[in-house]
Amino acid sequence: MSTLLSLVIEWAQDRGVRRCAALLLITSLVALSVGSARAETTPIPPPPLFQLFLKGGESIHCYGEWTRTGHRVVFTVPLDLVLPGETPRLQTVTLPESRIDWRRTERYARSVRAARYAATRGEGDYAELAADIAETLGRIRETPSPEERVRIAETARRRLAAWPARHHGYRATDVRQFVAMLDETIARLRQATGDHSFDLALIADTVPPREPLRPAPTLPQVIEQALDLAGHVEIPTERLALLEATYRLVDERARALPERWTRDVAKRLEAALAAERSADQAYARLTKSSLQRAQRLAAKGDVSGVEALGPRIQQRDAALGRKRPGEVSALIAAVDRELQAARRQRLLRDQWELREPLYRAYQRAVSPVLECFERHGAALEAIRTLAGPEAKRLGKLESQLVEAFVALARVKPTPDLQAPHALVTNAVHLALTATRSRRAAAASANMQVAWDAAAAASGALMLVERARDDIARVTRKPSFP
Repeated sequence: MSTLLSLVIEWAQDRGVRRCAALLLITSLVALSVGSARAETTPIPPPPLFQLFLKGGESIHCYGEWTRTGHRVVFTVPLDLVLPGETPRLQTVTLPESRIDWRRTERYARSVRAARYAATRGEGDYAELAADIAETLGRIRETPSPEERVRIAETARRRLAAWPARHHGYRATDVRQFVAMLDETIARLRQATGDHSFDLALIADTVPPREPLRPAPTLPQVIEQALDLAGHVEIPTERLALLEATYRLVDERARALPERWTRDVAKRLEAALAAERSADQAYARLTKSSLQRAQRLAAKGDVSGVEALGPRIQQRDAALGRKRPGEVSALIAAVDRELQAARRQRLLRDQWELREPLYRAYQRAVSPVLECFERHGAALEAIRTLAGPEAKRLGKLESQLVEAFVALARVKPTPDLQAPHALVTNAVHLALTATRSRRAAAASANMQVAWDAAAAASGALMLVERARDDIARVTRKPSFP
């Protein structure tokens, strides 16, 4: 402090700057003493009560700053008395940002920020500014160059002028007085260099206008605000949560509220809650019945029936007062998905009807081959287990399998039957291989060849069963409820 005093007093000896230096000295001393006194105690800042101003003229007390996300604004409202140093019960609320008067809302927010800054950091920051500026000006006395003295003074002046706008307008009037006196000093210092111009860039920054701060709401005002705000909330779950929390507040604090007013408010809340719950139940029934019907119709491929559900849902929504736009939008989207399923099901049914004659023709073509396996299944099983059959039966089996192989080569299956057809063809080829290998094994009494025949017979029996199942699956008429 003594160093600052000596610097300013010495610098003030220069003619024409005594008034500016003296005022800076007094302000520095006052700011430093106030800042020191404030540092000894921890100030309690005012509650962060902001205001959201609606375009219709109403305003909403919100605790803390809001958040803009997408096309919505999210904020918290107090649900109890707002006292300094305490955080009340809060409820999160969302509103469309198009309903907010943002110009006035932002102006009020600047006022709240400024008040909280003044109550916490303002004096300390201002003391630092005053001391720093005074010390900077003290350097002018030690600077021999007139041009350098002008530069130092202008630098101090610019910093001083910009300070209020960057510090929520704190002590803006005092700063303007300093700036005006610095302008006189800078003009004299410039005259000493032979420069008589004035730099317009030195004009002080302006502080945006503010909204007057409003007092914290009373408990009845908190309750009335919550009840009125519920009418603006578009998200049903938020609206119901706000009403329920407000009802609990009224119930808990009934003794602190006017009796008649409390009864009236409780009735209004009960009516609003009953309406919300009734709407929830009505829209739940609408959703359940509509989805069940859409699913049944889609399973049948009834495209027209599913399409008719959309207008019916809209009509029912209008009759209910259009109270759940989000739920209705989700329901319409779900019905649209069922409509796509119905169209797909209808297309599959039409496809099967077109292909049915081809399926029947294919079944007739491969029926003799499958019957051949049924007739000679025991013989192939005997080859698989190395238990026969009698050698004289192998010739007849081989002949019939060759005929089956030739017959299959003439069949032209539809695209969806090509895989099953390949299985039948491979089954016949393996059965033919098993038969010929078994005859060779019997002729040479070679066990290795007999085992090779057994492996081929096993593969033939497995493939033919798979082919039966696949053919039945492809040619089976789709199930339409």
